[in-house]
Amino acid sequence: MQLMRVNMEDLTIKIEEIPPKYEKLGGRGLTSTIIFEEVDPKCDPLGKENKLIFSTGLLTATPCPNSGRLSIGAKSPLTGGIKESNCGGRFSYEMAIKGIQAIILENQPLSSDLYVLYISELENKILKQNDLKSLKNYELNEKIKKEFGKNTCHVSIGVAGELKLKASSIASTDLEGYPDRFAGRGGLGAVMGSKGLKAIIIKRDTKKSRVVINDLNKFKEISYPYASHLMETRKIFSKFGTPLIISTANDVGGMPTKNFSIGSFEKVNNIRAEKLHDIIIKRKGKYGLPCSPGCVIKCSNVYKDKKGNRLTKVEYETIVMNGPNLMIDNYDDIVELNWLENDLGLDTIETGAALGVAMEGGLLQWGDAEAAKKILNEIPSKAKNGLLIGNGAVAVGKQLEVVRIPASKGQAFPAYDPRIFKGLSITYMTSSMGADHTSGAAIPGRGGIYKNKDYGTLEDNVGKVDLSRELQWLIAFIDSTGCCYFIYSGEILNFYSKLLNIKNGWNITWEDLLEIGKKITRIEREFNLKAGIEPINKLPEFFYREKLPPTRRFYDLNHSEIEKIWD
Repeated sequence: MQLMRVNMEDLTIKIEEIPPKYEKLGGRGLTSTIIFEEVDPKCDPLGKENKLIFSTGLLTATPCPNSGRLSIGAKSPLTGGIKESNCGGRFSYEMAIKGIQAIILENQPLSSDLYVLYISELENKILKQNDLKSLKNYELNEKIKKEFGKNTCHVSIGVAGELKLKASSIASTDLEGYPDRFAGRGGLGAVMGSKGLKAIIIKRDTKKSRVVINDLNKFKEISYPYASHLMETRKIFSKFGTPLIISTANDVGGMPTKNFSIGSFEKVNNIRAEKLHDIIIKRKGKYGLPCSPGCVIKCSNVYKDKKGNRLTKVEYETIVMNGPNLMIDNYDDIVELNWLENDLGLDTIETGAALGVAMEGGLLQWGDAEAAKKILNEIPSKAKNGLLIGNGAVAVGKQLEVVRIPASKGQAFPAYDPRIFKGLSITYMTSSMGADHTSGAAIPGRGGIYKNKDYGTLEDNVGKVDLSRELQWLIAFIDSTGCCYFIYSGEILNFYSKLLNIKNGWNITWEDLLEIGKKITRIEREFNLKAGIEPINKLPEFFYREKLPPTRRFYDLNHSEIEKIWD
């Protein structure tokens, strides 16, 4: 496998063999290691010294189920620290079969021109494409198909990325060719915009995969039964997807409502997963879709508007942050906001949180979906309030002098109130990624690494520091495989060690893989410390002070215990 270094200053491309020290790294492990070794922690995230890295996983383009996710890493303009965000789509698979382990974007153009990177079996080239300036993601997608052919896939930025807004995302085309998969968190779209790159396009012209598996039959003997197990045990996710979490979060009183001031939504019946499923069926949308090659859980969907026009996929975090968090209960409004954010290239979680803070600050009225759409539509014209929203919840709160800003390390909380979701609360405070549920997803029913350890119940304080720490280690390694953490079970590291040993001729144990996860989180903390970011911070003050209706809970976990998490 190879590294592709793309120098945006002199517009050159250099191919390097993967050095031996990186052989057990992929995905997040590789992006974070390269950033740690090559990027000055004190650099301007939008300056030439920062690097943007796209990496496939250790198991991408193999028969391992759900192994097609793409990791993207850089120093974040939103948090000021190290960042990895991953997404589905076809891009990672196509990188891997071409033998590309990582694409590293370096430096910045000397002019204001806009470029695309084009990768094929015949040639790799950087093309000046000023005609793509200011295009939103869906129009850009059509233009790329027309110019480069339908037999391509790509990652891209929308207007928000070009404007270098701190909440900007990077889109990845899905298996149907729509730019509907997103690496949303941390403002990495702004870093791509700072590199003068609108899109990376891969032609799907590889005849024979360069991914080598030492014994394919043995690999399948391990991977296929687990894939069958996932298909059987995750059937309900194929039908309803992540919106299933709505009922659970609402019923336990931990679903962010009205900017995290309430834990249950009075009109929740209008947005439950069953309601969404009924609309999808009635309007002839789709459900049970895979997010990337090899996905067997198939928790994605396609939502259509009342006229039958295709909008986008919709997931739990987006629904809640753009729905109950804003006091909006109409799916058409929620999904239209989702579509607008996708089209502009904005993180749906950060933008939903920013709109919630804006409503609390009086810039918009609660529940006014049309005003929310209007302010998003003002972003391309660089209207003041649109740009403010596009820079995230903390920026909005500071400008409007709002005290209640749900954020950690500069990044907005996802759709789990920390007063109820105690394990996630610790992840919010201690992860190098900021408030990122995917970096230590202590959601209902998920335990840690060790079978006999007591991790308590969802709302209590028992075992939560251990749970968050173990999940952060574990997920750091899962993110390095290219796998979706929805395939998680207590035996997952043992499963991965078997596959990697068969694939590569290694002799590693699950404990070895856990050590890799520990090292990844350690170097991420070290990078942040050098950048001036402490590894542990407290929640915003209002979570300790305000009792959350209807449970009347406030945050009561002893912070001295949390401070020992990395000892």
